[in-house]
Amino acid sequence: MDSAAIRDRLLAEILDAGPDGRLSFDEYSTVRRLGVPRAALRDALSSLTEAGVLTRAPRLGTSLATALHHWSVEDTAVEPVAAGTRYDTVGIDLTTPHDELSLELTGAAGSQVTRIERVSVLDGVAAEYWTIWTTLRLPEEYHRDGLPSDLNWYKIVGAITGASTIQMTRRTIDCRATAADRDRMDVEVGDPLRFTSRALTLADGTPIDRGWGRSNSRMIIPTERFTIRL
Repeated sequence: MDSAAIRDRLLAEILDAGPDGRLSFDEYSTVRRLGVPRAALRDALSSLTEAGVLTRAPRLGTSLATALHHWSVEDTAVEPVAAGTRYDTVGIDLTTPHDELSLELTGAAGSQVTRIERVSVLDGVAAEYWTIWTTLRLPEEYHRDGLPSDLNWYKIVGAITGASTIQMTRRTIDCRATAADRDRMDVEVGDPLRFTSRALTLADGTPIDRGWGRSNSRMIIPTERFTIRL
């Protein structure tokens, strides 16, 4: 993993742990746990510090610098879609994610899934950037030409699975844009962003995907778990 991928994984782990979670950011133990180079981990930790998520101090170590949202877990039915949005495919490939993510999605470590990188463009502004790992078998033309730019991911999931509803669980954390975010979205370094860690499942609990996204939008319904009608 490069430093950007390590950064996103650490952000997802922070969110998965929840407001009362206990996480260690010790370099030695984190390098061993993630199996990544120390230099890449340090770059990722520096990026998270720059983004305002972590704070680092001599002899005090690294700790969380921002509070997680305490959102309601009340189940609601919504269809999150913004009119006039275009969805650009940045990349799509078959990959083997780290063991924890592979186990979550497929039940077996070392399994391949499809990774999708996608930008949501609203009124000409690149407002969101998503990396999605999915167990779905996508049509060959999607791999060749990219996903349809006029369909959001939820609609694509519905078309492939035939499901009328899917379940979403997500958590978010506020942060600030870094140089890497500036390269992907229409933001400047230091602009407020919201990082989201999200999981989709079918109604019976079968995993569909795991997604990590950045958004410059504050128009997010404050609910941690809800149903999407397709």
